[in-house]
Amino acid sequence: KYVWCDYQKKLLLLDYKQNELNFPNIGNPTGVLTNEKIIPIETLRHAYHAASISELFRKCNNLICVEIGGGIGGQAYQTLKMCGHSISKYILFDIPEVATLSSYFLLSAFPDKRVRLFSEGPISLLDDDYDIGIFPHYSITELPKVSVDLFYNSCSFSEMDEKSSNIYLSVINKCCRKYFMHDNHDKTFIFKNNDGTNSKNIIGSNLLP
Repeated sequence: KYVWCDYQKKLLLLDYKQNELNFPNIGNPTGVLTNEKIIPIETLRHAYHAASISELFRKCNNLICVEIGGGIGGQAYQTLKMCGHSISKYILFDIPEVATLSSYFLLSAFPDKRVRLFSEGPISLLDDDYDIGIFPHYSITELPKVSVDLFYNSCSFSEMDEKSSNIYLSVINKCCRKYFMHDNHDKTFIFKNNDGTNSKNIIGSNLLP
C-alpha cells in the first residue's frame, strides 16, 4: 500500500491522468482493482519512470533504449505505450529464464510490433526488421560503441555482486551516448560464493559509469 500511494503521488505531480493507467490482462496478473482493471502494484513505478523517460526525450526520435534486467516486461510496456513514437528499438537483456517470460508477455502485449528473440538473429541496431529485442544478459557486450540513447535498470544492479555490476557499467560507459537511468537499493548485501568466499554489491548511489 505504501509503494502504491508513494508512486501515485509522484505520478499526480507529473500531471499524469491516472485513468489512463493500464496493464494488459496477460498471465493472470494480480494487483489493485481500479477503474474496472487489475493494475499490479509495480505498474505505478513503471509508469512513473516511463513518464520521466518521456520527458527526457520529448523532442527526440529514432531512439535506442536498453533495459538491463527487464523482468516480465512491465517497464518496457509502459515506456513503449507512453513514448513509443520516439523509440525505434527497445532492447531487453536478462537471464534466459526471465527472458522467456518477457518474450511471451511482450509478444502478447504488442501483436503489431516486430519482436526479435535471441535465436532469430543478432543484435543489430541498424536492422529495421524489429522494434523490440529480447536477448540473454551475456550478449550485451555485442552492443557497439556510443550506440544507446538510454540505459535503464531497476533494482537488479544492487542485487548483483560487485564484479557483475562493474561489467555492466563498463558496457554502459562504452555504449551510452545520452542517459543512464537507474533505481537501486542503497544497502550493502553480502553474498556467499560456492567456493566459500564472500562478495558484496555496489550500493545504488555508487553505481556510476
